[in-house]
Amino acid sequence: MSAKFFVAILGPTATGKSALGLALAERYRGEIVNCDSTAVYRGFDIGTDKVPLGEQRGIPHHLIDVVAIDALKRAHLESDAGRFDMRQDHWPQTFGTGVGLNRYAA
Repeated sequence: MSAKFFVAILGPTATGKSALGLALAERYRGEIVNCDSTAVYRGFDIGTDKVPLGEQRGIPHHLIDVVAIDALKRAHLESDAGRFDMRQDHWPQTFGTGVGLNRYAA
């Protein structure tokens, strides 16, 4: 059985986090877990640079477009955060500016 690990790709806007995340997920059979504080909102696409479905290369993406924009409640987001189902033979990775990550890092 191989060791499981978690990779966090953090950095400023427009530095290639998405491309790196997709490359790592392909190489290591990973899945993407969003930690961008704005990409969780459906309909909030301007300025989020969400990877379009056609460019996700068949890699499962989690916590993207999961909250209606009219439901801007932190409690709702936190309750949804544990609901995605990741395949057991995949390892999670996340990328974003890190603004949404600090809540779950503690």
